[in-house]
Amino acid sequence: YVSHVSGSATGIGLRYEKLQKPYDYMEPVWLVVYFIVGSFMCGLIVHSNGMKLGQARYEVVLLLVFGMEMVCWFHELAHPEWLAAAMGVQNAMITSWSTAVVRTTHMTGTATDLGSSLGRIIMRFLRLKCSLEEEDWNHHVADRKKLVLMICLLLSFIAGGYIGAAAWKAYDIHSLLIPAGLTFTLGVVHIIYCILNREEVEEEKVEEEAFRRQISGKGIDDEEQQEVAEGNTAAAQFIRQISGQKQDP
Repeated sequence: YVSHVSGSATGIGLRYEKLQKPYDYMEPVWLVVYFIVGSFMCGLIVHSNGMKLGQARYEVVLLLVFGMEMVCWFHELAHPEWLAAAMGVQNAMITSWSTAVVRTTHMTGTATDLGSSLGRIIMRFLRLKCSLEEEDWNHHVADRKKLVLMICLLLSFIAGGYIGAAAWKAYDIHSLLIPAGLTFTLGVVHIIYCILNREEVEEEKVEEEAFRRQISGKGIDDEEQQEVAEGNTAAAQFIRQISGQKQDP
């Protein structure tokens, strides 16, 4: 399994001790190594957490995944480690984009979050007997949203496995062109988004840079220093909003 690092890591020991065929233990070793290399490459390209459409180079990552999938298709899966690298790139991108909430290449964490969220929801109602205070209700809403998200991810993963199996039976190696085509399309869509929203993206970059300089207090000019002193900066307004303070007239 090119995306199942836990299985590959376990397979190294099993194959080394001749408990799993084939006995070539270096194959799962390379699958793990290439997955890590793929994640490393994504970290070089997308170096910030959170969704940053138009700023982070998602199209480069997606086209890189597309290229790796096409290599495997061209060589008829003679080098499955390239698919492992593609899964590492994709998983790292989604991890950065979702701030480590969502994983797309494996469902262990998803199933864990699903079960723990459901357990907290049930225990909260049993403990409080359906009389939730505001703080408990906020926790309940967060757990409920996470539960729905994890269920959707798990069902989507199962559906993807079924579609992949059916496509392999119908098209054999050419079934790889389906995820490759989807990945390429998403990369092109992000390029088009960047072109159509160029001005908005540039404005967001300027605002974020100004916000970071205001937070750090470094590199601001006299006019900005005056705003800092008067508490009229974006940073000061943000702090007042989250703290519930009102601006002086």
